[in-house]
Amino acid sequence: MSPLRVEPLDLLAHTVAARTLQAAALATVVEATGVGGADDAEPPYARHAEREGYCCVGAWDDQRLVGYAYGMTTQPGSWWDTWVRAPLAGVGADAVLDDAFELCAVFVDPPSHGQGLGRWMVASLLGAVDHPRAVLTTQGGANPARGFYRRLGFTELPARLEHDGVPFVVLTADLPLGAARERGLAAHLGTRPRVAD
Repeated sequence: MSPLRVEPLDLLAHTVAARTLQAAALATVVEATGVGGADDAEPPYARHAEREGYCCVGAWDDQRLVGYAYGMTTQPGSWWDTWVRAPLAGVGADAVLDDAFELCAVFVDPPSHGQGLGRWMVASLLGAVDHPRAVLTTQGGANPARGFYRRLGFTELPARLEHDGVPFVVLTADLPLGAARERGLAAHLGTRPRVAD
């Protein structure tokens, strides 16, 4: 068995593998939630790769892509920003979008679930960006990704969204990941938090 690795990924050079992996990962969400479905639309990889702050990492098992995660700086007026901004403003939380890193995608091939690859990719990706916070949307309901992101330190905001009748939630986390938890623990214990490098 070869060692797993996470490293920067040229997503455009691996579009076919990424689309196959994405479809398999999304099928597990549909199975868990009972809603959603296959997305036959062309992924916006090329358009996203041109955006400010774009960053992508991939997880590999030998020469096989088993996961990828990417995102970029939030862009006022983009489709995603327009979709989430009004519901966030409705609960007084739209400021989380200011100078944030939009975590667009985190997908792990289902046979590779449970090995820590998602956590490893998110930590690698968010550790490489210079933003005060990350923000993302994920399908609502019984979607296991909600718990995954909460375990990483993301907080679910009260805004609710829908896309094609499917519910979504918005989550955010201060960066570096774990910094808010350390500050809270330090305040509770009366000690000074460690400063991330």
